[in-house]
Amino acid sequence: IILVQTDKDFYKAGETIWFQAYCLHELSHQFSHRSNSLFVDLVNDKDSVVSQLLLNLQKQRTDGNIFLSVSLPEGYYWLRAYTKSILRRDSNRIWVQPVFLVNNDKPHSTRSIVNPSISGTDSLHTGKPALTFFPEGGAIISGTNSVVAFRALDEHAKPVEVSGYITDSWDSVVTRFSTRPPGVGKFSFVPWKSRKYTAHVKWKDHGELNYPLPLINQFAYQLSVTGETANDFTVQISLGDSLYNRNKVSYLLGISEDSLCFAGVGSDMYVVSLPKSKFPGGRATLLLFDDQGRIVSERSVYIDKKQAEVSIVPDKDNYGPREKANVALSLNGNKDEIALLSLAVTDDHMATFHGQEGKWEKWQQGDLEIPSVKANYTPVEWDLMMMVQKNLFNAQEYSGNDSAFSLRSNKDDSDIMDITGKVVNKENQPVPKQIITLVSNQRGALYESDTTDGKGHFYFPFSGEDSIPFSLRMTGGNGISQDVRVILDSFRFPVFPTPAHLKKRFSEQEMDSIMAFRNRDSTVTTFVKEKGLLKVVTVKADLRKTPTYEQNKRMSQFSYIISSETLEKEKKTENNISNVILSVPGVTLKGGFLVIQGGGRDGGAANEPLVVVDGVPQTIDAGAEALRSPDLNYLNSMQSDIDFIEILAGPQAAIYGMQGDHGAIIVYTLNGRDKGPSVSNGFMGYLHKGYFNSILFPQPDYDKMEIKRSLFPDLRSTLYWNGNILTNENGKATIRFFTSDATTPYTIILTGVTTSGAILYKAISVNAYKSLN
Repeated sequence: IILVQTDKDFYKAGETIWFQAYCLHELSHQFSHRSNSLFVDLVNDKDSVVSQLLLNLQKQRTDGNIFLSVSLPEGYYWLRAYTKSILRRDSNRIWVQPVFLVNNDKPHSTRSIVNPSISGTDSLHTGKPALTFFPEGGAIISGTNSVVAFRALDEHAKPVEVSGYITDSWDSVVTRFSTRPPGVGKFSFVPWKSRKYTAHVKWKDHGELNYPLPLINQFAYQLSVTGETANDFTVQISLGDSLYNRNKVSYLLGISEDSLCFAGVGSDMYVVSLPKSKFPGGRATLLLFDDQGRIVSERSVYIDKKQAEVSIVPDKDNYGPREKANVALSLNGNKDEIALLSLAVTDDHMATFHGQEGKWEKWQQGDLEIPSVKANYTPVEWDLMMMVQKNLFNAQEYSGNDSAFSLRSNKDDSDIMDITGKVVNKENQPVPKQIITLVSNQRGALYESDTTDGKGHFYFPFSGEDSIPFSLRMTGGNGISQDVRVILDSFRFPVFPTPAHLKKRFSEQEMDSIMAFRNRDSTVTTFVKEKGLLKVVTVKADLRKTPTYEQNKRMSQFSYIISSETLEKEKKTENNISNVILSVPGVTLKGGFLVIQGGGRDGGAANEPLVVVDGVPQTIDAGAEALRSPDLNYLNSMQSDIDFIEILAGPQAAIYGMQGDHGAIIVYTLNGRDKGPSVSNGFMGYLHKGYFNSILFPQPDYDKMEIKRSLFPDLRSTLYWNGNILTNENGKATIRFFTSDATTPYTIILTGVTTSGAILYKAISVNAYKSLN
């Protein structure tokens, strides 16, 4: 499973989404290493990609950031996280989270942004309810007392209260039922194998509704819980008529997460006592196997034991503006537990709800489908809700070689970073026995060689994290450079539609908070490397004409493009390229050096944006004095051979790894317009894109009085973010942040996972007050 925490749920254009992702085993909730890579993307409401990141699961580097360009229109976006394995098995298991973007310059009609299923109450409970029946153990058998649980949902999948009665095929009423709590209920009766049974519900203006029960199964095994005390469960195994008195052997296993906690064996019908002391707290699953090793019945139970928790303790009850806050974090549970935590501090004046709460608390309870994860349920109510959960091991078969409970499996994407391609001649025919040498000065003069096969293919295994520039040299068997062309296999993100039912929209009340957020001061406040405070200025652009450049080369649909026509207009001006680049919104000079908004760095020759020409990163000499931007000097030296230029902000340039930390200026020349990477004297430059490397969350350093006394208003909606907090051996950690100028409460939201697989979620509020000075 994938769980994601973001710093908040809605943003203004020009802000950054900060997130941490956890890839966990579905049963144990411990960190999963089945996949090497995690895909994270942001798509709009039509599933068009806004941003894509590739994260390294093997090194648990799964925190990231996505810059929200000022050119993005207002409305819903969807943050998705998934692995290849999850997509291949079930795309419904991907993480999908709504993100609402506010853009006052490109507003959206509020009529179509509220989830119709939760926007009001007028339409609730008017359609026919859906009843789903869950016979205990999975089947109804005759001759013994059978318990059947049910779930009742309205047309919006919301729990409803219903009541009714059960009749047999002779129209005799055999029992009555009602929901308790709303949405779930159960009834019991002794069925006869020759009869069919029907549930009857009287529902508002629809009169009486009829729902057929599952048919009696004479070949079924039934696993039922017939009693519960504070210390144990009483479990009964029953057989259908066609199996009874045949000395059928069955095996009972008790599973909690991925651990085997109980095992027993018996024949025909028998009763077993399961001690609760053998199980940890939370959901446990009882599995019954027949003598062929097949799962024939499944039943969940709930053990009410204290789970691991985390505490958040600020050093003060109230904070003034621009004041340092020290917050202590500690685990309450096993002393040897260590946890990886993510923590966000947001201003309640700007963000008054957090829509991820329900998802995290749901997984705290083991992905249980229950009306409220916070309710104080009785043991009887817990047992009822265990009966209506989906089966975890349904139709699985156990064997020693391919266990349904095994955490080990081969990596499904171990070759995702490998460098592959083929070599062709002028006639596009494959060239076999071609020697390909891979060279990189950034890896200590790395040299690796491969020889193309009969179809011209070559292969280099690669495990690097950051983007690395390589050179490929092509030579024949005699060592002489060949006039050939290399076609590299490009890495592509999976393309798929977001399952519609995963696109959960915000409620009407939540949208009211978002609209209040929209109507406040539209200024976005940000910081550069904890030193300076910057105020973002939104620039409105004229509508563009039909693009004359090759759009398929564009790295991001939300980047800024400088066309050849724009360059031509400035051709007669001195430093024409500099003038055009500096006119791009968010691009400026700081101390004479180029800075792109979103890069999160100070100015300086070493911190200028990466320059890439026709796919090859350029190493630009700053010169002896380095008093002026080396990037602009280099670009001004390029004349009429530029086709178009693409500007990527820091997070948008994450595809270039750490080299793109300060943003990127992508230059496409006329010479490379219809070609791949250029080959010269048998050499070809090539940038191999690695895993995304997140930048540090920028925040002010108000310990420095010149910054604390700054006249710029500090209106940050996210005051602090850290996706990589690791507790010490005592389960403790400390974080520090500075408050803003707001005088409303702050919300601290913490999520995390312990080494034993306990999922943590905690949210508290701290107060702020207006300074009397």
